[in-house]
Parts: sequence; structure tokens; C-alpha cells
Amino acid sequence: MHPENIAHWAKERGPRILLVIVAALFLLLFLRLSTRRIARTVVRSRRGDRSEGTGRADTLAFSFQSAARVLIVVFGVLLVLQEAGVDIKTVLGGAAIIGVAIAFGAQDLMKDYFSGFLILLEDQYQLGDLVTISGVTGTVESVNMRVTVLRDLEGRVHFMPNGNIDHVTNRTYAWGRPVFEVPVRFDENVDRVMEVLVEVAKELSEDPAWKGATIGEPDMLGVDKFTDYGIVIKFMVKTQPDQLFPVRREMLRRIAKRFNELGIQITVPQRLIVRDGPDGEPL
Repeated sequence: MHPENIAHWAKERGPRILLVIVAALFLLLFLRLSTRRIARTVVRSRRGDRSEGTGRADTLAFSFQSAARVLIVVFGVLLVLQEAGVDIKTVLGGAAIIGVAIAFGAQDLMKDYFSGFLILLEDQYQLGDLVTISGVTGTVESVNMRVTVLRDLEGRVHFMPNGNIDHVTNRTYAWGRPVFEVPVRFDENVDRVMEVLVEVAKELSEDPAWKGATIGEPDMLGVDKFTDYGIVIKFMVKTQPDQLFPVRREMLRRIAKRFNELGIQITVPQRLIVRDGPDGEPL
């Protein structure tokens, strides 16, 4: 190619190519500086009563930043080629074929990433939440764009691809609430039993060792049902998300101890087994 032609080409198309490159670099810089801040603002506005954290926002920001960076680079390269005089229709045709092949081969992976993005955006669960996913109950140890990691009570770790998650039960979203069903004998004074249960719950909330574990006053529902072995009294206590099971265990311990002190009997189902003796008479 003649030097004069190169000089003419550079003079004719060089400024526009340079402008495209500068614009792409500016967009990449703006994306890098603003994405995390925008993501954290969105997370704070949607979080409500849940504790503020940066892990979910940073994951969202990284995912959006990666996708946007690819788009900016691809469009920037196409615009540069167009300004350089290259027929981009041929390039787009080949890229489309390659893109379809990649999309077909990685559709499950893209499904995982898209589902993970929605899980993080909607704040369905976060680290430390107790959830049930696909019949597996455990504490969320990690959540990212592709996989959610649960650890069950026995310490087993379950890796759940986000694309396979179609139903989530979050037992500790913002707060927890253990429900107590206490069976007592028919001849017990139920009003007295309910007062004792409320008193035990209030003592727990006022205990310095359990300060802040419970939220508000206990909710006494009263007599819930009659059974073959006694009367069932139901009440609930609202707790912090990570205190549901500790509060439940401590409440049961205190209820058993107080009932023993006051002579209140907790009833359980009983089974009577009758056996025939050698002469056919029941023993």
C-alpha cells in the first residue's frame, strides 16, 4: 500500500476511530467507578429490615460489570472495524454462528447465572439464612451467580446449581418465630399455665445473657386443641434470624424446669398393651 494512501486513510478515518476508542475507554472507566456504588444503593433500598451487607451488592456489581464490559468491548471493536472500512456484515454473520453454538452448548450454565442474578437481585436469601431448597434444609454458606452452598445440621455441604432452584423456603428472613405447643393434663388450670408460659418468655427476653435475641412480646395464642392425652396450649416468640433455634431450645429448658417447680405435668401419648396369658385371660 502506498504511503500516501495510508496517510489519506489515517487522516480520513483516524479521528473517528480514535473517538470510538476514547468513548469505549470512558464507558469502561465510568462502569468501573460507578457500578458498585449503584448496586449498593439498590440493595440498601430493597433490603428493608434485613441487615446491611456488601457481599450481595458486590456480587451483583461484578456480574453486571462483566456483562457490560463485554458488550462495550464488542460494540467498540465492531465500530472500529466499520470506521476502518471493514464490511462488518461478514463479521456479524460469523459471530452469530459462533454465538449460537456457544449458547446451545452452555445453556445450562447461562440458566444458572441468570437465576443467580435474580436470586441476588430479589434478596431471596443471604449468608447465614436457614433455607430449604429442593428438600434440603441448611444454612447458606455461600451464594454467587452460579451456585448456592448449603450446610445441613450434620455438617454436610450441598452445592445447589441456581438454575435448578424453583422453590425456596427461607425460615429466617428478617426474623424467626419458633412455635411452641405445650400439652398439659385436662385438670390443669389453663389460665395459670398460659400465665406461666408468658412469664417464662418474658424472663428470657429480660435475661442479660439473651438480650436482643427476642423481638417484642410473646404471642400467646391460647388453647389450640384437645387431644386424647390432654390440652395443647400454643404460643410464639419472635426472634432475631440467627436466634430461632437457640431461643427455642432455651425456652423448652426453662419451661420444663418451671413446670417441675410448680407441679405442672406435661402429658404425652400413652399406649396400653394387653397380652393374653396361657389360659387366654389378659395379663
